[in-house]
Amino acid sequence: MERNERLRYILSELGEDTTHVEDPEWTPEERPLTIMKVEEWEVIDPVHPDDWCQFGDSIRQVKTGIDRDLESVS
Repeated sequence: MERNERLRYILSELGEDTTHVEDPEWTPEERPLTIMKVEEWEVIDPVHPDDWCQFGDSIRQVKTGIDRDLESVS
């Protein structure tokens, strides 16, 4: 819309007809604020720091197991 206002201003300064510049009519589906709205059901519960620690422990256990397996193969 701001572009159209600027275009109308420029055309009026040039002495041109500005009636052919039309503002778009937005449908509800096209409004950015409604598109970007996040519904409550779309939000995932935040991860608790203790969960990350457990995840890290699991990775260490897997790596330790892989290292042991590689040592036994060598």
